[in-house]
Amino acid sequence: MSFYTNSIVSREVEPVFHTSQRTEFKLGGPDEALYLPTMRICNLGFTTTTGGASINKAAGVLSCIKRIEILDGNVSLENFVNFNQYVGFREQNRTNNDNLSQSEQLTGKDYGFVNLSDTIVNLNLPSTTTNNVSTTKTGWLSLRDYMAFLSDSNEVPCKVFKDLRVVIEYDNNMSNLCPGSADTFKEIVRPFMVVDEVVNSELKQQRENNYKGVTYRPMESTQLFLPVIAADTSKTYTLTGFNNKTIQRMLMVKAPTTTISTNSYGSLCSVNFLKPSSNLTVNGSQLLPQPIDTIAKELSSVSESWGDCNLVFPYASGDPGLSVGVDIGFNSYVNFDVNSFVRELQLNVSRGFDADGYYSQAINLILYGEVIKNVMVTGSTYTVGYV
Repeated sequence: MSFYTNSIVSREVEPVFHTSQRTEFKLGGPDEALYLPTMRICNLGFTTTTGGASINKAAGVLSCIKRIEILDGNVSLENFVNFNQYVGFREQNRTNNDNLSQSEQLTGKDYGFVNLSDTIVNLNLPSTTTNNVSTTKTGWLSLRDYMAFLSDSNEVPCKVFKDLRVVIEYDNNMSNLCPGSADTFKEIVRPFMVVDEVVNSELKQQRENNYKGVTYRPMESTQLFLPVIAADTSKTYTLTGFNNKTIQRMLMVKAPTTTISTNSYGSLCSVNFLKPSSNLTVNGSQLLPQPIDTIAKELSSVSESWGDCNLVFPYASGDPGLSVGVDIGFNSYVNFDVNSFVRELQLNVSRGFDADGYYSQAINLILYGEVIKNVMVTGSTYTVGYV
């Protein structure tokens, strides 16, 4: 323990630029620090004009982050677009116990339930905003949990990445931050970053000399717009954004666009389709022998590749602030295990019509592809490319 205590120091890094639209942290510099990949963004949150607005239950305070990018100068190492939409999925991609014990405190989200006698109860009541940056709900983000460049690295040497930066862009849309609230957005709280730096000179030199780069699996996304339907609809889309890339998992999110969306999650969720059907055609061949055409198959496609998911329980009438099924139907994600180098990729998706606006509304269809990239270091230079 003393070895690590004496060799690694945690430091607080203040942003070099901050507004309610963008924050930038600079980690590179003349000292050429060696960082561990355990980087955290702390004091994340936002205020509203009046205060008391319930924060998005699915993403918590992380609902305010629209995009995160890790750069070395102008070279993009990882660019995570549609970040808060992905958080809406990943925050329910945990066990019920984790959500009950950690999530409300760390991010302000509201998943997890317990069985008390004959009643199902959600113990974590929604977190709320204030109109003051010193008292509003704030949380933290482990960058390593979402940024593959960090999760697949053992260290991040500024001897290689001499102008290392982390840039965050924000979502100020109240329909995502505090769905259903009549309050208005005020400002983003100024966050800070915590990094672990290797300060033992012998260990630092050893790890820098052994650093040859990293192969990592970032999530890239593309977005399609599905208009309002008036009848059962089936359509095929060509996804050119993933051409000439190796894709492992692909997650499909069916984000609502209208007030039909839930007051719990806003658009940071994925709605059920009536009579759903989806499949991919990869390089001219159908990926699945049969399409994913039931809600049960959709759930299975996700749990088999992503593990535990803590879905919303159909609360009984009388539970705190809830009515029967109020949040049901907003966790309908779909996963495809592609595991192929893509030259051509097509998505076929079908949905059934019903007069209920929930089923006929326009949809922003977001597809996240887990691609493979690598950083290859040669001497004092490096290259970044797709595998």
